[in-house]
Amino acid sequence: MRRTVWAGATLLLLCVASEVSAESELKTKFKQVAQKYGEWGQGHQHEKRGQICDPWREFNDPAIPSDKHNGCALIFVSDPGEEHGIKHLPVEQQDTFQNTQHYHSAKSLHGSGYAGETLPGAPQDIEPTCYIAEIAGQKFLGYEEAAGDVLLPCPNTHGLDYSDPNVDLSQACYDCYKTRCEGKSNERWCGGLAEGGVKVGQGPAGETATFVKEATTAYHCHLTMAEDGACDYVQRKVLEQGRGYEMDYGVLCGWDHVRDLNLTFCDCTANSHREGRCERDQCLKMAFQGTVCKNCGGCHHWRAYESIFYSKPEPDQLRGWNEYRGWCAAVRTATTEAGRNYAKMMCSQGLFCRGDSVSGSACEYHCSLFGEGTTMTPDPKCLPQTPSPTGNRRLLEEAKANIDISKGISNNHISALHHPIKPRNRAHKK
Repeated sequence: MRRTVWAGATLLLLCVASEVSAESELKTKFKQVAQKYGEWGQGHQHEKRGQICDPWREFNDPAIPSDKHNGCALIFVSDPGEEHGIKHLPVEQQDTFQNTQHYHSAKSLHGSGYAGETLPGAPQDIEPTCYIAEIAGQKFLGYEEAAGDVLLPCPNTHGLDYSDPNVDLSQACYDCYKTRCEGKSNERWCGGLAEGGVKVGQGPAGETATFVKEATTAYHCHLTMAEDGACDYVQRKVLEQGRGYEMDYGVLCGWDHVRDLNLTFCDCTANSHREGRCERDQCLKMAFQGTVCKNCGGCHHWRAYESIFYSKPEPDQLRGWNEYRGWCAAVRTATTEAGRNYAKMMCSQGLFCRGDSVSGSACEYHCSLFGEGTTMTPDPKCLPQTPSPTGNRRLLEEAKANIDISKGISNNHISALHHPIKPRNRAHKK
């Protein structure tokens, strides 16, 4: 074995003698979870496994059947060296495939987990999705973030012999990612245009990156909450036929099982009539399950990100700009029903109706859920009988003091059946 190490701006490569690449550990984990809640398929066989999640109606059925699993979650996965991968996608689709990032574990509100300001965060909990890409006629090793469409090239990687099958670039890419992300409080600051990233896809020569092949596992998440044949529509019509996804994929019946995949983001389609079109309702429900909707209208996905994955500040560090951190995560970590209902209200308030005002369509939506007559915790500022914004804020603080959400949970694994992926040669911070 020959190993070189990344130091400063020097690239280190880990070279190992290996035969044909085996299925990655991450892909195996995704497959296990998909098979627990649905099925695993192969897109290049032009299957229609999305149909398994919709109730079947046969000739002469007296009534329309129903099932208890609303919608589905889909995960398309491409390992390095596979016959059907992201490199085979149309160039205009390469920038939209990687739309999320997998994390090993997340720190819950006041719970256990890895140390850091934001959890999961780079580089302790998230591994990069890495590619060999061509930029201005030269090949580079680089990584792409969950925000997608931007590749950050690693220094000193052009001109390497990427055809050598004995070169494993995953460690080198991780070291590059770690160097860029160390001390950053948000994953989107590790590889954007401001950090030297290059747009992926079609554009002026020398200013865009085109993927040659994956260096690590790439994956795409998409879900629908609808029951009108939408799962079949998204899996077959939108992703396989529309975008040319022919890689392996998993179908999880019940959209809320997206939480078992440990992903930061996921795209959403509202129904079987047209791609996308998810709005605030889907965004809020996804936030309750610990996943950010990347394409929902009327919902700021970075607000959702900090409400799910940022740690709640200590009382002496609480400020107006950070008061909503961790509240969406608390929906899953609260220990009582009252605590969950209160966390749902605060999560929605942080997404749609911050401050004392209740004007605007976003606040109207929030107050329609947490106003007068709600079965959950009402937001005092949405109640007409409260005397003033100042009074509303006081009532809010009093209600908060009576709710116990101090005990957290540890999301140490993708599902309860499987152990977490252990990154090699990397020491997690305690």
